[in-house]
Amino acid sequence: MFLNTQLFIAVLFALCANRRVEGMIWMIPFKMIAGIIFYFAGPLTVEGIENIPKSGGALLVFNHQSFVDCIIIQYLCPRFIHPMTREELFSNRTLGAKILTWMIQLFGGFSVKRCWLLKMEQGINITDFRGVLKAFRLLKAGKIVSIHAEGIINRNPAQLLEFQRGVAFLARLTGVPVICGAIINSGKVWPPAPHGDAQSILPKQLRVGLKVIFDTPRLYSQLVPKVTSKKAIGDAVATKAFQQAVEALSQSYAS
Repeated sequence: MFLNTQLFIAVLFALCANRRVEGMIWMIPFKMIAGIIFYFAGPLTVEGIENIPKSGGALLVFNHQSFVDCIIIQYLCPRFIHPMTREELFSNRTLGAKILTWMIQLFGGFSVKRCWLLKMEQGINITDFRGVLKAFRLLKAGKIVSIHAEGIINRNPAQLLEFQRGVAFLARLTGVPVICGAIINSGKVWPPAPHGDAQSILPKQLRVGLKVIFDTPRLYSQLVPKVTSKKAIGDAVATKAFQQAVEALSQSYAS
């Protein structure tokens, strides 16, 4: 029964898919199906959705509580989102992971190595950074890219993991606005599977109250003083500012 349910969901999304037209053919049926799921799992509420720019590139920076976080973001956003995910997810061969990675690719998502910035500083071959180059091209082309800056799913959402500096790196190179955000309670509804176990795509809890908050856009140049000459120091300053913004959003809801 469990296997049949997962396959049924996968078929529904497959019927909605058309990669040739970005967000036009399949977005409406996707939002209808996702809306039903989130209605029973949530309710799902959102604040600050007006902060998403109507045009132009933007970088969405969120916390990471569950494997469905990028799906929640795409469901809420009025524009097409390209999620940036860790490479390990695409190598996971469980059924739940396969369905999730297929959906991420359907959204125009792509994988990236979490240690790419360190490797770049060490002079490793640029072919290791296909995901980073794709993110750069998408942002410069006026698209929206979403990143879960903690790098992995945080099993203790009460305290954020240290944000990866790659977020600030991309914001500096592209000059696009950065919109920080917080996803609340997704880890309760769709918790990460214990290490070594297959990931289920079915919710574990219902009616716990899902919430997503989008902050106002901010630019890298506004966060880093012009006197900062070393790029690494500037990236560290901006990364800390992004993390503090996400923490503030999460704590404002908890309080």
